[in-house]
Amino acid sequence: MGKYYKGNSQLSLVQILNKQVIQLDAQSYEMQNVLKNLNNRLEKLTRLLQNTKSQLKSLKTEILQAQEGIKDNKWQFSKDISIEILKIKNPNTTLVELAENFLLVLQLKDRSWHMFKSQIKNYDELKERIDKIQVENLSEEAFKSLESLWKNNKIIKSRLEKYCQGVKIIAEMLICIAEYKVKKETLDSSLEEFKGHKKKAFMTKSKIKEANAQILIIEEKISEVKITISAFDRSRIKDEDLDTSDRSSYTSPICSGKRSVSTNPFTNGTASGGILHHRKNTEIGHKPLIPGFKVKHDESYFESPKVHVQEDELHSVFNDNSISLGCCRPKFFCF
Repeated sequence: MGKYYKGNSQLSLVQILNKQVIQLDAQSYEMQNVLKNLNNRLEKLTRLLQNTKSQLKSLKTEILQAQEGIKDNKWQFSKDISIEILKIKNPNTTLVELAENFLLVLQLKDRSWHMFKSQIKNYDELKERIDKIQVENLSEEAFKSLESLWKNNKIIKSRLEKYCQGVKIIAEMLICIAEYKVKKETLDSSLEEFKGHKKKAFMTKSKIKEANAQILIIEEKISEVKITISAFDRSRIKDEDLDTSDRSSYTSPICSGKRSVSTNPFTNGTASGGILHHRKNTEIGHKPLIPGFKVKHDESYFESPKVHVQEDELHSVFNDNSISLGCCRPKFFCF
């Protein structure tokens, strides 16, 4: 019964442990999927970081080129150039629009062709205004106007091809200003994106580290539970082997041919054959061991018989060296 109860208890525990392994496997599978998604996200962020970093490098180069273009065109705008511009009589629409944008950058309210020529005549004042141009301080209106000029710079340049070098210098200066403004804003925006991608990548790496740690803990738990299950299986197999061995080696005492020795005090237990043997001998007239001690058939052995024994009779029994009490040595009474 004990072995049966023990076996059932172990079986129930193994079933619980197997369920635990299934649950842990499910948790591990779920965490593996989480880890896979995190790794995919990190790969995308890494590509974004690389692309943004490359873009930032290109933008910085283009901004430097735009700055150099602005500086170079300012320097090229000389008094001789301004005199050539004054010779233009009938400007086309593209040149008129260019003159308006130029006056807008100079922060002048009157942007007519007449005002443009007036500014060209006052070269020293115009040169001073040109040198003070700060791209960062351009108004939103000026920037939008120059942005359109920058986007369509090839078309505009082709339409101004027939005019003098001074017109081309003004056009190139405004295009470089627009390019610098656009690229600078793009650079600032890209830098913010780069910082955001970098932060997300750092957080994703931390989550990947946590996910790997959780997976490791789960795998260790699975390993521990499986070891426990294996230990129970080995114990169960060992118990079954021992139980089989006990049954195969068991032999009934009846079938073994051995004589069973009784220790019943009614038949054995004394050297003279037990209480019943002594009682029988007494009844058939044998001399009792104790004079005056008789037991009748209708008296129970466990009831004290009413026998009066004289003190001198007891003395003669225990001090008589010639009398042997059954199989016992003299002076000893065996029960």
